[in-house]
Amino acid sequence: MESSSQRSWDALVVGGGACGLMAAVTAAKRGLGVLVLEKNAAPGIKILASGGGHCNFTNRSADAGQYLGESAHFMKSALRAWPPEKTLAFFAEFGIGAAERKHGQLFVASGKAAQIKEALLTALDHAGGKILTATAGIGAHREAEFWRVETNRGSFRSRELVLATGGLAYPQLGATGFALDLARELGLRVTETAPGLVPLTADDSLAPVCASLSGLAVNARVSCGKASFEENVLFTHEGLSGPAILQISSYWRPGMGVEIDWIPGESGSEPVAEAALRLARESSPKRLLATVLESILPGRMLLLVRHVLGNRQACLEKKMAELRREDEKAITAILHRFPFRPTGTRGYRKAEVMRGGVDSAELSSGTLEARKVPGLFIGGEAVDVTGWLGGYNLQWAWASGHAIGEALGK
Repeated sequence: MESSSQRSWDALVVGGGACGLMAAVTAAKRGLGVLVLEKNAAPGIKILASGGGHCNFTNRSADAGQYLGESAHFMKSALRAWPPEKTLAFFAEFGIGAAERKHGQLFVASGKAAQIKEALLTALDHAGGKILTATAGIGAHREAEFWRVETNRGSFRSRELVLATGGLAYPQLGATGFALDLARELGLRVTETAPGLVPLTADDSLAPVCASLSGLAVNARVSCGKASFEENVLFTHEGLSGPAILQISSYWRPGMGVEIDWIPGESGSEPVAEAALRLARESSPKRLLATVLESILPGRMLLLVRHVLGNRQACLEKKMAELRREDEKAITAILHRFPFRPTGTRGYRKAEVMRGGVDSAELSSGTLEARKVPGLFIGGEAVDVTGWLGGYNLQWAWASGHAIGEALGK
């Protein structure tokens, strides 16, 4: 009987994650002979880790506005052809329901991410597609009308090749730069890459304060440039994390500052802190400023205020009636416009995704085929398309995988 490595396939898909499996399922359903090569001992490992093991597998409001990349339009075609509704319908066929949380985030209703992986593997098997695990790509080159992919288990041949090995995030789960390296070898441009959706680190002055507050989560509005997100900020031993920080990290670049409003919103027409201090001055003039702040700040946040005030923190022990305007302005600035200048990120091991990747200008937006290398398709995280936190990156994986699967063999 002919082995998987001896026969020629219509398509080889390197990478058995979300994008690769969706591409393989879609192509196999169309009657193509498809083989998935997965370097790990089991496919879909990152799917299992998604959403803390509960798999935030899409977002109801996913569209191009929640994605970053050098092109603001590249992802539109694939997302339009495979919107969140189609993701929901696809997995519903396998009895997988969705539980909606805030901001349109859709999780596996059972809380079991393994259901998503098993659905894809079942669909692939039913469509006649094959998968080989523990098979790591080493290189690939074109031989006449065929691709030859070299692996640790020999070479494989196909008419078309799909690179869906993801990016550099989560190296502990087997992430590698195979797709990026091969794209460069084949003459495709790769944009600058960096950890995305990642905790940010504090400088030597602020880090001890963050460590003292470690574990405290505070609803805040975090801004960097024109981007702004209101979500929880989590203090860690190294700096700041939590959804709002992870979101803003994709917009942050070394040297940039981040501004944090620790008490977002207004009281009447005034910012919350200004309104609280004015009311305390009028109704409780003998209360100490520190006491007033403790009543409006979550947890032990007064530690942070003391740190920023430095040698001016004596004002915290003043009565409200004695508080100088300049001290009041300093306090409200700390609470509503806290200046945070990260020293860096926690790196790829703590990053949800990779920013950057294969330049989208090198690919067809409709098929994700390389313009300069016919028969080569690249999708998922390896492409310069990075989504927000909340199911957007998996939605891009499904959409780009589907687009590739529909284009293969044509």
